[in-house]
Amino acid sequence: MNKSIISQHKYIIPSLITYLNLLCGTLAVIFALNNDFRTSMILIILSAIFDFLDGRSARYLNAITEIGKELDSLADVISFGMSPVIIVLIRFNLTSISLIIACLVFLFSGALRLARYNISEVTPYFNGIPITIAGVVLVFTIILNQTAAIIAALVLAYLMNETKIKIKKR
Repeated sequence: MNKSIISQHKYIIPSLITYLNLLCGTLAVIFALNNDFRTSMILIILSAIFDFLDGRSARYLNAITEIGKELDSLADVISFGMSPVIIVLIRFNLTSISLIIACLVFLFSGALRLARYNISEVTPYFNGIPITIAGVVLVFTIILNQTAAIIAALVLAYLMNETKIKIKKR
C-alpha cells in the first residue's frame, strides 16, 4: 500500500522541490529589499540545492515530465536570473547604467540558455555553464564591488551560452 501511494504521487515530489527553489529565490529578493543581503545569499544557495534535488528526485522516482522540465526552467529563471539581478541592483543602489545594462544582459542570456536547453536533445553534458552556477556567482559579487558585478554579469552571460563549454551532468 505504501508503494502504491508513492507511485500515485511520485510526480508531485519533484515539483514540490522545484517550488521550494522558487520560494527561496523569491524570498531572497524580499530580504534584499530589506537590505538583508546575507540572508538573500543564503536563500540563493538553498535555491541551488533544491534545483539539484528536484532533478535528482525526478530521475530517482522515474517521474520526469515535460511540465516538470518547464516548471524547473521557470523557477530557475526567477531564482538564478531575476533574483540575483535584483539583489545586485539593490545592493549597488541602481547607481550605474552600465550595471543595469550588464544585469539585463545576464538575465536575457540566462532566459535564452534555459529556452535552448528545453528544446535540445538530452545529452550527458550541459552546453555552457548552467544558470544555477551563474546566478550563485553573480549574487556573491555583492561582497566585492560594482565593477566586479558588471564584469561578472557580462562574462557569465557569455559563458551561459558558449556552446564550446561542455560540463558533464551528474
